[in-house]
Amino acid sequence: MKEKIERMLAALQELPQRQLLVLIHIFVYGRKLACIAQVLGITVQAVSQIKNRALRRLKSRLV
Repeated sequence: MKEKIERMLAALQELPQRQLLVLIHIFVYGRKLACIAQVLGITVQAVSQIKNRALRRLKSRLV
């Protein structure tokens, strides 16, 4: 279990800052994409794309 947590933390640290920020807003603060878009000054579609790229990158590092 400890190894899995360490791998996840390492994978999160490898994410670009913007991708990590979007994931934190979604999964830690529970914010909606529209809210994140407004805060970051980008479109909802851009937030969705950033989120999807981040999740794909995490998945590829952990599989």
